Amino acid sequence: SSDTADFGTLMSATETHGIGWLWWDWYNPYGNENNLTENGSAAQLTATGSAVIETHSASVQNTADRVCIR
Repeated sequence: SSDTADFGTLMSATETHGIGWLWWDWYNPYGNENNLTENGSAAQLTATGSAVIETHSASVQNTADRVCIR
């Protein structure tokens, strides 16, 4: 299909129903349609990456049960 899913609505629905999810492309150097980052670094998030990781109400930052420690 050439239709694009509204990922924000899908993320909200999964959070509402307690369903876990995983974004497919963190960084794919062979195409950037769904990449979350410009170059593989968390410091260079795309607009989609910023929403998925940080800003959306159902983002990783807002819903993760545990934090990552480097």
